[in-house]
This record gives sequence, structure tokens and C-alpha cells, in this order.
Amino acid sequence: MAVQVKCQHCWKIFEVSEDAVGKQRACIFCQRLMVIKPLTDAENKGETNEYMITNLMGKVKTLQVLVLILLVFFAINLITLFWLGKKQVTEDALREVYLQEKPQWQATVESSLQNLQQQVNKLDANFQRTLQEMEKQTKFDMDSMLSRLIENFNNKLDQIERNLQKMQATLDERLPKTTQPAQQPPDAKKKP
Repeated sequence: MAVQVKCQHCWKIFEVSEDAVGKQRACIFCQRLMVIKPLTDAENKGETNEYMITNLMGKVKTLQVLVLILLVFFAINLITLFWLGKKQVTEDALREVYLQEKPQWQATVESSLQNLQQQVNKLDANFQRTLQEMEKQTKFDMDSMLSRLIENFNNKLDQIERNLQKMQATLDERLPKTTQPAQQPPDAKKKP
């Protein structure tokens, strides 16, 4: 038979078998270990609300104290920052008006911007130099590639011409020489 049990940690009610009473088991909701105790009739009716309210009130008071401490800490920090900021603004304003100096933050920003501009200029110069080198290399590569292609083309043409001459010689050998060609002028027999 099943017995109703309330977890001592998450306060959720669930059922377990009677043989688990008095033993340690994990809650099926929060997975924390607890000693299994069956619920009494008073707990089933909700008379433990008083305990829960008292427990919650204690937690609320603790939270109120923590919030108050945080607010005091925040107020102290805010006052300190305002005082320091006001002092710095006043010093910067005096320097700017009477000494005609730039505030420290402005000088720092301008210096940082100048450094960044110099770095950008160096990177741009390096990029331009690299780009020119790549263009030269590409042009050289294209020229050498075209000359190799032309050379290969000429070699193939020579090979084809040799093959054609061999084929012509073979055909001349195999064809019967029964018909005599008409006499040609002596200039036509010369080959270039």
C-alpha cells in the first residue's frame, strides 16, 4: 500500500511504498535525500501552513536586510563617484579656460587616434607594396606561361608536319606509278 510523504526540502507531496518508511530516499522532485515519514492527518489538512508562513517571514526579513545593505553600498559608491567626477570636471575646466590646455582625456584620445592612424598608414603601405609585388609576379607568370604555351604549340606543329611528311612518303611508296604526271616547269619541282 502507498503512503503519502512530504519532502522536507521542496515541500512537495508524493507517494512511496510502506516498506520505505523510516529509510532514506531521494525526493522524486528535487532529488535530495530525506528520511521517509508518512504525513499525519493534520499535515494532510494543511495545518503546516503556520510553519511555512513563519519560515517564509524569516527569509523575507533576511532579504530585506540584504537589500538595505546593498542600497547603502550603492549610495556610498554613487556619492564617491559624483564627488570624484565633479572634482575632475572642475580641474579640467580650469586647465582648459585659464591655461588653455587640453583635458587629459582629450589628449589621450588624440594620441590614441594618431597612433591608430600611423598603424593604418603602415598597413596600407604594406598592402600596396604586396599588391605591386603580386602584380609583377602575376605578369611574369603570365609571360612565362604564354611563352611555354607557344613553344608547346610550335613543337606540336612540327610533330604534325613530320607525321604528315611520313604519311606522304608512305603513300608515295604504295601508290602505283603507272600514270606519269605532266611535265612541269623546272621551277615547280623546287621545294621551299
